[in-house]
Amino acid sequence: MASSFGKLRHGEVWVDCAAARTAYEQADKKQFEERREHLGSGHLSRICGTNIPGEIQSFARIAEFNIKIFAKACGVEPDTLTRKASQTLTFKPPVEVAPLPDWNILRSELTDGVAELRLHQPRPGNVPNTFYIDVTLRLGEGEYEYEGRTVFVGLKNAFLYFESPSYQITKGSMIGERAEHPNFDVDVGGTKIKGPRNSDGWLVGDPLGEEYVAVIEPAGGGEEIVTLSLHAGRLALAFKIAPVDSEDEPTEIDLTTNKQAVLDTFISQVLGHDRQGRAILARTRMQRKPRT
Repeated sequence: MASSFGKLRHGEVWVDCAAARTAYEQADKKQFEERREHLGSGHLSRICGTNIPGEIQSFARIAEFNIKIFAKACGVEPDTLTRKASQTLTFKPPVEVAPLPDWNILRSELTDGVAELRLHQPRPGNVPNTFYIDVTLRLGEGEYEYEGRTVFVGLKNAFLYFESPSYQITKGSMIGERAEHPNFDVDVGGTKIKGPRNSDGWLVGDPLGEEYVAVIEPAGGGEEIVTLSLHAGRLALAFKIAPVDSEDEPTEIDLTTNKQAVLDTFISQVLGHDRQGRAILARTRMQRKPRT
């Protein structure tokens, strides 16, 4: 709560978090996603006063333009969410809420330099027993040695795959499905990654930014474990060779001719393959703790 105290900075207003939560819960979710603009999960949790785990804030200090975007997305007037300057701000202790069941975040696996995927503690959804899936996803160029030469391996395309024996993605919540997204297109079993790209057309950087991947809900009675993995087919792998510094090194023509051998060597070291034969380049899991 301490971070919300103090004087307002230029362009900030006090938001009534309870009013914001009510507006969000009653909003048309499809309309909200279409109008949310740059508001990420961090903005929403702060506006609704749920950014501190285990506590609910009664008010928060928020940039005025973010409140206007939030209000527009919810279909309400901004004035209904803000406290007037004439009103006295009473600083009440945060209301304690019942702790939600925790999850164990299990060890993540990655491909050095090419792909990293890490799950974080999920946030509770608007419906009981649903959860927002927050993930760190980073893509880049892996630098490797092959027969005395430096080669770079990256991705032209990739697929983010969801799997669980006891949870499923809620309808319309997958990134690339809940709203049009420049970096994702929803597909069977997950979502295709199509950006951002570097000058070579390779996937690089942080495609998700502040976005959540999806919302999950119970489905089935199996082990309460959730797996996200990053897959790429052979044709989706990108390859280039570092410039030759010595006449004794293999020429670019030699390595280009042996491109399949280079890719074979790389693919033999990945985490595994899916039923479609795609290489699994990164994997992360979480398991729900037993509820007492």
